[in-house]
Amino acid sequence: MSKKKHILQNELNPDYYIYGIASSDAEFQLSLKLNALLSVKLTLDQPVKKEHKGNSLNFPTLRYLDEQELQISLIKNKHNNSILFSNQQAFDYILIFTGFEAQKTAASLISNVKKLENITLASPIDISKLSSFKSILK
Repeated sequence: MSKKKHILQNELNPDYYIYGIASSDAEFQLSLKLNALLSVKLTLDQPVKKEHKGNSLNFPTLRYLDEQELQISLIKNKHNNSILFSNQQAFDYILIFTGFEAQKTAASLISNVKKLENITLASPIDISKLSSFKSILK
């Protein structure tokens, strides 16, 4: 009797949807707007850290996690004359949706984000273009 292997895809690996946002708003102002759009509460979390030339750089981060494991992270891409993702210089913020409902939430939000005051650009980012992406989500 032969044994069959069953592989369940995407059951343990959540999806990631990443957007870049260019805005003149401070991170708390932008988070208030996103909170209102999504009916969530992004709160200040541990900053994302990046080592650069022997220095540890901190990038302010706000996060939300719900009961269904949907996580939303708003990370300041430009802070104190440093850039977290240097190949994404056009964006002031990186907005990451993680979890099994991430695609639905991201799709409904991003079209409305583009309409907000002080948002000059909101665009999807290919995950392969973000160096060290996985370490940020720890």
